[in-house]
Amino acid sequence: MSSSSEAEGLVVFTAETESDVLFAAETESDAFFAAETDTQKQVLAGNTDADLKNIKIVVAELKNIITDVKDVIDFLGGGITDLKDEVGDLKDEFGDLKSQMADLKSQMADLKSQMADLKKNKAETTEEMTDFKNQIPNPALAFIPRVLEVKKLCQNLEPSAVEAHEARKMALKLKADNKRAMLEGDGSGWLVEEVD
Repeated sequence: MSSSSEAEGLVVFTAETESDVLFAAETESDAFFAAETDTQKQVLAGNTDADLKNIKIVVAELKNIITDVKDVIDFLGGGITDLKDEVGDLKDEFGDLKSQMADLKSQMADLKSQMADLKKNKAETTEEMTDFKNQIPNPALAFIPRVLEVKKLCQNLEPSAVEAHEARKMALKLKADNKRAMLEGDGSGWLVEEVD
């Protein structure tokens, strides 16, 4: 242990061991080592090699804790930076999606307009086809005068067997032609009675 003596109003410690050298107050700048109370004397006198070693260990642990805290802060800072980057990327993706939705909406509007034009063109084409069809005469109408003529000949005359046979052939031919006209036409053909 170290002993103390008063000099120039200060309590000066004499070093009896190497560990007490730190506490020898030789100048006024060392006055903070002066123990004015018993408690201070005990604290200063108790600074042995083991105590200093413990203090160094505590200081080292505090440094490690500070380093760990700094690492945590750096990690959190990096995490925040990454999160900000992800938020920025997400914002860009939402912007792209919004732009794509606008393009799709525009394309749908164009498609709707094209469908309306197509419907209008179809209606106009149907009307034109109807007008054109109405301008085409019914093919069966051309056979009516000939059929009537044959029927008149058969009813009003007394043809010979040859003439009757020829008249029958002509009537059958007209009937066949009329049926073909009905099949090839629009269904509005005329029905020709079979001539005996």
